[in-house]
Amino acid sequence: MSDNLEITINDLTKLIEQEPENYSAYTARGAAYGVKGCYDQAISDFDRAIELNSQYASAYLARGMAYDKKNQQDKAISDFTKAIELDPQYIWAYMARGMAYDEKNQQDKAISDFTKAIELDPQYVSAYMARGMAYDKKKQQDKAISDFTKAIELDPVNSAAYEKRGEAYRITKQYDAAISDFTRTLELDPESSCAYENRGAAYRMKELDDLAISDYNNAIELDPESSFAYTCRGASYCMTDQDDAAISDFSKAIELNPAGGYAYASRGAAYQRKGQKDMAISDLEKAINLIQREIAEGYGDEGLLAWTKEWLEITKTDDSKPTLKELGLYFEKTKARIQQIEEKALNRLFPGYADYKKECEKFTKEQGYEPTDEQIAQSLGWPLERVVSLKKGVEDEFKNRKPITSLEELEPMLKTLSPELQKEWREFLRDDETLLRRKLWLKYLRRKKLTNY
Repeated sequence: MSDNLEITINDLTKLIEQEPENYSAYTARGAAYGVKGCYDQAISDFDRAIELNSQYASAYLARGMAYDKKNQQDKAISDFTKAIELDPQYIWAYMARGMAYDEKNQQDKAISDFTKAIELDPQYVSAYMARGMAYDKKKQQDKAISDFTKAIELDPVNSAAYEKRGEAYRITKQYDAAISDFTRTLELDPESSCAYENRGAAYRMKELDDLAISDYNNAIELDPESSFAYTCRGASYCMTDQDDAAISDFSKAIELNPAGGYAYASRGAAYQRKGQKDMAISDLEKAINLIQREIAEGYGDEGLLAWTKEWLEITKTDDSKPTLKELGLYFEKTKARIQQIEEKALNRLFPGYADYKKECEKFTKEQGYEPTDEQIAQSLGWPLERVVSLKKGVEDEFKNRKPITSLEELEPMLKTLSPELQKEWREFLRDDETLLRRKLWLKYLRRKKLTNY
């Protein structure tokens, strides 16, 4: 291909020498330089084309795309806008500007441009795909799913559309639909390591860890450099009590991506469960620093940070006989988040919450007091479980020992709340990892013989 590009550039150069006013030739040579990755030379040619013909929309579009490749999105948007002014029906300019807006995280403007492209060509699959991905970034998964579905209707063998829709289904906890889409992706593209990773994540949330591990194995075989696949497989190993295998995977993930906080946090928790306290503390402290840096850069996970700090504090104070303060640590963190939602709502949702809260506060102050398993479950846990089964009441709920496993179990309760409170509760429960972290806590408590859950 490189040889062909050189031939093309040489031929166009000769043409320009013969016809120095040929703006189309400059634009074509600039496009060839762009394909070659020589963006400065490309821009120079597009500049000359525009000098020769300031009404030539294609030159503005081409120069904008070169600026975009140089990560100069503002200049790119300016050129795309000029191209649209010159040709209001220029569908490629709307698409290019929408992509540039998306790169700047201006999803509303991006969606507007993609919508215009769809108006100009209702059969334009790429426009539906691009708009769906923009909706996904705005956490409007229902709209994203609609766009990906339309793309599939127009192009039934579009593996990327199935994969993106599967991701949206997974985020909205529609795991069976997600698994179906990822399976179809793999039928169309058996070499897609991302589809294996995503299907593994859906299996993991359904607690089908053996199937998840199998998918992660395939993902790693296809992409041995995927730190994400190693991290996820390690998490599934944790859930199946294979801590040594988990530590090995987390270590490999760290080797591949030393800046990833999740792998350090997970390996630290695995070391802690194995009783390797010093190694656990080292990993957890490293994880906290990395996750804080990720948060400062705008993409970190606040929930993961809180979870890691909790594990670190538990690890540092984990002697032969944990105090009630240590056991109540996770509850205190959770309670603070619940109070941010609205305590009045909890009082309305079930009788006796005020008494329950008072009793929990009493527990956390009485260090050295050895509570029963039931009391430990309460101090660790979980006003939410009382909310799940209001009719049964607190005693029946703890007697049944039924933990929350999905947001769907809370739907009957959520529907009784005002729209504002429903939004707050769903925000509190939005993260799949919250459920997985809780399961890891329960495993820890079982090993300590501190709960019958």
